Amino acid sequence: MLIKCPGWSTALAGIMTLDFCLNAVILRFARYTAIDWPAYMDQVSLFMEGERHYSKLVGVTGPLVYPAGFVYMFSGLHALTDAGEDIMRAQLLFSAMYLGLLGLAAAIYARAAPSSFEPLWLVLLCLSKRVHSIFLLRLFNDGPAMMLMFGAVLCFAHRRYRWGCVVWSVALSVKMNMLLWLPGLGLVMWVESGVLQTLLNLLFACIVQVALSGPFVMVSLQEYLNGAFNFNRIFKHKWSVNFKWVPCEPLPLDKVDYLVDCDGCFTSKLFSSTLLLLTLGTLLSFCHFRWCAKQGGLVAVVKAGLTGSNQACGFTPHQICTILFTCNFIGVMFARSLHFQFYVWYFHSLPFLLWSTALPTPARLGLFFVIECCWNPWEGESSSVESSMLLTVCHGILLVGLWFGPTFRAQPANIDCKKHE
Repeated sequence: MLIKCPGWSTALAGIMTLDFCLNAVILRFARYTAIDWPAYMDQVSLFMEGERHYSKLVGVTGPLVYPAGFVYMFSGLHALTDAGEDIMRAQLLFSAMYLGLLGLAAAIYARAAPSSFEPLWLVLLCLSKRVHSIFLLRLFNDGPAMMLMFGAVLCFAHRRYRWGCVVWSVALSVKMNMLLWLPGLGLVMWVESGVLQTLLNLLFACIVQVALSGPFVMVSLQEYLNGAFNFNRIFKHKWSVNFKWVPCEPLPLDKVDYLVDCDGCFTSKLFSSTLLLLTLGTLLSFCHFRWCAKQGGLVAVVKAGLTGSNQACGFTPHQICTILFTCNFIGVMFARSLHFQFYVWYFHSLPFLLWSTALPTPARLGLFFVIECCWNPWEGESSSVESSMLLTVCHGILLVGLWFGPTFRAQPANIDCKKHE
C-alpha cells in the first residue's frame, strides 16, 4: 500500500476527483494551442519511416533536441492520435498523464511530507493554471517526463533505489533536465547503500540509456549526443521566465534562429559560467553543511562510503525527498532560461519544499501563489522584466528558507536501518 493513512487516502480521492472535473471543463471550454506538438509529430514520423540519423529528425521548429526515449514515447502517441491529427484524443492522453503525475505526487507526500503538512494542502497541487495548460492545451513533453520522474522519486521514498534509478533513466531519456536530480540521487544512494550498490544502480541506469539510444548510436554517436544532450543551447531571451531582467540586445531579424534572439549579458559565457558556479557552490554547501552534517560533512560521507563504514540507512523518507526536491530546485533556480513549460519541472514539489521551511503558513501560501503568478504572463504573451525579477526573489527566499529549515537539524529517529539496493 502506497497510502495507508485514511486522511491521506481521502485527500487523494478528493484531489483526483476535483482535478478530473477541472480537466473536463478545460478540455470542453479552453482552446488548444499548437506550439511544439506539430514538431514532435514531424520528428517521430521520420523515425517511423526508418530514419536513424538523429540530425535528420527535424520538425517545423527545428531538429530534434530530446533523447531517444522521447522518440519512442511520442511515436506511440503518434500512432494513438492518427499521426497527431486527433488533438482531442491527444489531450485526453495528456489528461491521463496529468492525473498520473498528480497521484504519484500525492503518494510521495503521504509517504514523506513534513509533519506540519496536512493532507488538506494537497489541493494546492490542483490550482496551477500554467501546469494545466502545459499538459492539456500545449501538449509539451515536459509533463510526461515529470510523471516518470515522480515515479522514480516515489521509488526512492520507499528505498527501492535500483528501480528508482531505472525509472529515472527512462525519464532522462525523454528530457535531459532529469540530470538536475542526479547529485541528490547519488548522495542518497551513497549514504544508504554504499559505493558498490550505488555504482551497480547507476550501471542499470546506463544500460537503459544504451538500450534506448542503440538504433541511433549505431548510426552516429556524435549526432545523437549533439542532439539529445546538447549543453550549449541558450534559448531565446524573449521566452525567459526567470532571467528576463538580465540585459540582452535584440538581434536583427535575419540573425534570429530558433534558439537565439539577442546578444548581450544573457547570452555571454560569463553569465553561464557564473550560474554554473552558483549551482555547484550551492549544491556543495547544502551537501556539506546541511544534508551530511549529522554524518560529519561531505568529506566524511565520501570516505565512509568508500570504506564501507557508512550507516546502512542514514536518512528518513522525508529527508530523502527533501534532498531530491531541493537538488532539483537549485538546478532550476540557476538555469539560464526557464520557459513557461519548465514550470512543471518543480511545481509539484513546491508545497513540499515550502512546508520544509520554518516560514509561517500564511507566508508559505503567499510565496506559492506569487510564484504561480510569475509563471503566467502579466501582459502580452511572454514574461516581463518585473515578473522575472519577482520570481528570482521568490526563489531566493525559498532557498534561504530551506537552508535554515528544520529538516536536517533534528536527529533522525525510527529509521529502518537495513541494507537497501
